[in-house]
Amino acid sequence: MMVSLLRDLWARIRPADLADIAVVATLVYAAILWFKTARTRFVIAGLAALALLYGVARLLRMQLTLYLFHIGLTVALVALVVIFQEEIRRAFERIGSSRLLPGVQKAAGSGRLIEVLVSSVAAMAAKRTGALIVLRGKEPLERHVTGGVELHGVPSEPLLLSLFDPKTPGHDGAVLIDGGIITRFAAHLPLSTQVKEDARHGTRHTAALGLSERSDALVIVVSEERGTISVARGGVLEVLASGAELEQRLQAFSSEIAPEQHMPWQKRLFARNLREKALSLAIAVGAWLAVFGYEGDTIARTYTVPVVYHDLPENWLLEEPRPAEVRTTIAASSGAFQLLEPKELSIELDLAELRAGSQVVVLSDRALRLPAGFTVHRIDPRQVVVVAHPTVRLRVPVRVATRGQLRRGLRLGKLTAVPDRVTLIGRADEREKPAFVPTEAIDLGELEANDTLRRPLLPPKTARLAPGAPSEVDIRVEIAGSAAP
Repeated sequence: MMVSLLRDLWARIRPADLADIAVVATLVYAAILWFKTARTRFVIAGLAALALLYGVARLLRMQLTLYLFHIGLTVALVALVVIFQEEIRRAFERIGSSRLLPGVQKAAGSGRLIEVLVSSVAAMAAKRTGALIVLRGKEPLERHVTGGVELHGVPSEPLLLSLFDPKTPGHDGAVLIDGGIITRFAAHLPLSTQVKEDARHGTRHTAALGLSERSDALVIVVSEERGTISVARGGVLEVLASGAELEQRLQAFSSEIAPEQHMPWQKRLFARNLREKALSLAIAVGAWLAVFGYEGDTIARTYTVPVVYHDLPENWLLEEPRPAEVRTTIAASSGAFQLLEPKELSIELDLAELRAGSQVVVLSDRALRLPAGFTVHRIDPRQVVVVAHPTVRLRVPVRVATRGQLRRGLRLGKLTAVPDRVTLIGRADEREKPAFVPTEAIDLGELEANDTLRRPLLPPKTARLAPGAPSEVDIRVEIAGSAAP
C-alpha cells in the first residue's frame, strides 16, 4: 500500500512542486544555520515544540488551540523580530552581498597570504607586539568598523610589522584584509558586551570578540602583555598554542569562505553541513506532503463563478451569456483549499465553433480552470446561451458628456476630446449604427479654470472598441470668466 501511495504522489507532483520543495528546503537550511549560532541556539527547542504542537492540533482538529495559534502568530513574529533584529539584519546583509554569487568570492586566505600572516603574527608574538588583524568573511563589515586609513596594499611581513609598530600612531587599531588585500588600518572595532574587562581580556581581545559576535569575520589577536596568539570567530575567543595551529585555522577559514571553484558541484553540495541539508530537505518534503500530498478527508465546496469569453474572435460581437454566472461544486483535500483564490475562478467558453445567432454552449469540466489536485463534481447549469452577431468597423466621433452647472460667473468655452474620433466594432445587422461614443460625465460644478482631464470611453452595449483603440481620452476644458466669491 505504501508503494502505491508513493506512486500516486509521484504521478501528481509537478516540476513547480519540485521547485517549491527546493526553495523551502533552502530557506529551512538557512534558518537551521542561523539557529546554530550562539545567541539563537536556545530558541530551537521552544520553536520545535510549538511546531509539533501545531501539527498535532491541526491533525486532530483542535479548534481552540489552532485559534490561539492564529491570533498569537503576529505577536510572536513581532517579538522574534525585536529579539533577533541584529541577526535578521545580518541575514539580509548577507543576502544582498555579492559574495553569495558563485565565482565572485576571492580567496580569503590564499597560500601566500596564510604564510605571510603566520610568519608576521609569530614574529609579533615573539616581540610581544600587540596586533589586531581582521579577515572578512562573506558578510560586509562597513556597518561595524569605524575610522581608520584606507590602504589597498598587498600583505607582506614588513608591511604588517610596520603597521603594528608601537612607535606608529595607528598601531592600536585593526588591520582589515578583504580578498587578499589590506583595505584599511588603524580601524576601530565594536567592543563585546558579553565580556567583562579584566586582566585576562584587554581591549584588543574585547574588540575581536565584539566584531566576531556581529559578523562571520575571523579576527587574529596578538597579546601585548603575554605574547599569546588568539583567534575570535562566532563570538568565541580561542588561544592558540603555536603558529602551526594558526595556519590550520586560516586554511579552514579559507576553505569555508572561498571553496575551491574547480571542485565538482556534486562534491561541494555534500562537502559541508550534510546533516543539516538532509534535515532541511526532509522538513520541506514533509511540509509539502502535509499541506498538499496528504489527502485526508476530501471535502467539497460550492462557488458562484462568472462565465467569460476567452480569445474572442475580432469579427464577432457577443451579447452577455445567459446566465452570466453558474454554480460550481469542486472537491479536494482541505490543504489544497487553503491556497485557492475563489475570486480567480471563472468558466471560460470555447468559441471555436461560433456561428451567427443564438446558440447553446455546453460547459465541460475543462472550462473551469482549477489548480492540480481539484476535481469538478457539478456545474449548474451545464448550458449557457450565447448570441453572436457579425460585425462592421465604424469610425465615430467622441462626445464629451457633462453633468451639473458651472459656478456663477463662469462660462464654458469649449470641450475638446483628444483623440476626437475612435474606431468601434459594431453589429452589422444593427439598423441604427452608433453615431458617437460618449465619455464618462464631467462634473461642471467642479471646474474653476482651464484644465485637461482624462475620462474613460463608454461604448454602447451593441458595440465595442476596436483593438488598438484607446479606452480613455484627454479632454481639454476651456473656461471663460471667473467664479463669484
